[in-house]
Amino acid sequence: MVRPGGLVRVGIGWVGIERAPGTVQAVLVHEWLTNMAGSEKVVGALRRTFPDAPLYTSMHWRPAFPDWDPVRTSFLQRFARGPRSHVRVLPAMPAAFLSLRLPPAPVTVTSFHTFATWARPDPSSAHIVYCHTPPRFLWAPDQLRDEQAIPAARRTLALVGGPLRRLDRGRARRPAVMVANSTAVASRIRDAYGRASEVVHPPVDIDRFASARDGEVDDYHLLISRLVPYKRVDLAIEAFAELGWPLVVAGAGRQEAALRARATANVTFAGFVPDADLPRLMARARALVMPGEEDFGITPVEAMAAGTPVVALARGGAVDTVQPGLSGILFDEPDVPSLVAALRAAAATTWDRAEISRSVRRFDEARFAREITDLAASVVD
Repeated sequence: MVRPGGLVRVGIGWVGIERAPGTVQAVLVHEWLTNMAGSEKVVGALRRTFPDAPLYTSMHWRPAFPDWDPVRTSFLQRFARGPRSHVRVLPAMPAAFLSLRLPPAPVTVTSFHTFATWARPDPSSAHIVYCHTPPRFLWAPDQLRDEQAIPAARRTLALVGGPLRRLDRGRARRPAVMVANSTAVASRIRDAYGRASEVVHPPVDIDRFASARDGEVDDYHLLISRLVPYKRVDLAIEAFAELGWPLVVAGAGRQEAALRARATANVTFAGFVPDADLPRLMARARALVMPGEEDFGITPVEAMAAGTPVVALARGGAVDTVQPGLSGILFDEPDVPSLVAALRAAAATTWDRAEISRSVRRFDEARFAREITDLAASVVD
């Protein structure tokens, strides 16, 4: 099937034919490439879905993405020196995206959670924005209240927050289609931007985690997270202090020292776990614990693919992914009694781990690529 702009649909992806001089099949835009997190996994799937599409971003720290070249970057590239390089230059991000010169293409797909909508697609390009969440610092500052430790930062946000929200809202209303990664994010988009959105759940490498399931379960619960306040790892630390059960905390972050100080002897901090070791670590756990609200939450879906039930707060993406009684337990309140009750209920349940794994087949990458290419086709039409 030939699409306007010289695109032909071939399986999963697009192949350009008879393109106008200087055009490409698609253009991809993402916030920054400094460390591999959930949104970067989505961008990786977008690169595989549109294999010839150039990728534009504010900065690219190559050690974290060694095989992602070519990546087109902004004037902020000189500051790309580590996994948190983007934090130091956040005030310059809008100017960095405005400076990018995106080429003509039938479709531009922007991966957005902070400033990427400041990039300007070519006027001829149909624009799709894949929204991981509207910027938290603008639209959900209460969620980040424990992270705004610098009084000057809080005062600055109080002064400029209103104008920035207006600018963000205006730019979010320009794309042809806004895509949300979960029904919770679709609701946030409606509240922040006053527009509807399509829901396309992120892709998960289901087979890699399903293959780790060997029928063996060890005596530990597992929490995998960046150790930052809004992830509510502290809630899990307190719950397991009450229960006395073994808990393995995998991940690192600026809250690590404070969490270690309040943890009891039954909590083990594993630090950064190599990606290759995650499937077995998940598959052997009694349950994965997710005490904070996630926009979607790729990690719990990976755990379920490995056959491990998930105990999660009944907010955000968990409402879309966890099926209570079949693949996990949802708890209603972000407090210790509610989490402890959910953990006890999960421990008392006989789980069919093969069925848990099958329940998340609906989140595989082939489905994601199909939904995104179908959406691109409809927008180009």
